[in-house]
Amino acid sequence: MAMVITFAEPLTSLVFRRIIRELEPTTFAKGLTNRQPMQMLSVNLNPTAPQVQQTVANGMQFQKLSVVRVNEDAVANKAVEELIVDPNQIVYRNMNYSRWDNISGLYWDMNAEAITSVLDNVPIRAIRLEYLDRFLFDGDPDQASAKGVIKQGSEVVTPHIFHLNDLWHSHTGKLEKTDGENRRLFQVNIDMIDMVGPDSIPKRSIALVSAVEDRFAGGGLEGGTVSSLRATFDDLHKQVKELFKSVVDDGMLAAVGLEND
Repeated sequence: MAMVITFAEPLTSLVFRRIIRELEPTTFAKGLTNRQPMQMLSVNLNPTAPQVQQTVANGMQFQKLSVVRVNEDAVANKAVEELIVDPNQIVYRNMNYSRWDNISGLYWDMNAEAITSVLDNVPIRAIRLEYLDRFLFDGDPDQASAKGVIKQGSEVVTPHIFHLNDLWHSHTGKLEKTDGENRRLFQVNIDMIDMVGPDSIPKRSIALVSAVEDRFAGGGLEGGTVSSLRATFDDLHKQVKELFKSVVDDGMLAAVGLEND
């Protein structure tokens, strides 16, 4: 699960440093004790610009690590939760997703002060909520099928995948107008891939990315508050859950407890 806030213009170095100071105690209190600086490459694809512009920005990564088995003979530290901040965006990822109310409460406890500083200084270009779900197949990979996992007849799924027993992908999306020229993106990316687990045996799996993103036109969203952004994320959560239910087979929804949710 990922929550992304993209800024309409970069933070100044002074504001960026203040936000990092504000995040240090709150991330530590929530268990994100591993901290390391990062260099982020930003690419400007504005079609009105004379050429593609690339800039390098300094960022900071806060992580919660957990020991996981990578194969039969070795274990390693793996990030189970992380917050990445750079002058252009704040990205939060949680790899041990439980319930939305729990995740949302943790997120705002950790980030409310820093996001207030962002909103006081720059407008917002986009707000995005994204989920990654994996469905693993047992047995012969050549027998793995989208049937029984992905809903046949869904308008956001390409139909040819139901006739394939090899690797494939289906990437679709649409933009809907919301207020004025603002738009909401609905995105569904589905890939049949081979993964190697701790037992070193490849397993065929379906990776499903469901995302909903609000994009703000012109100079971006100004005058936002923590409460308004929280309400937006709550709405995106409802929308992305409905999007997931429109993609996943009814039998699989029942298996994960979403058929009557």
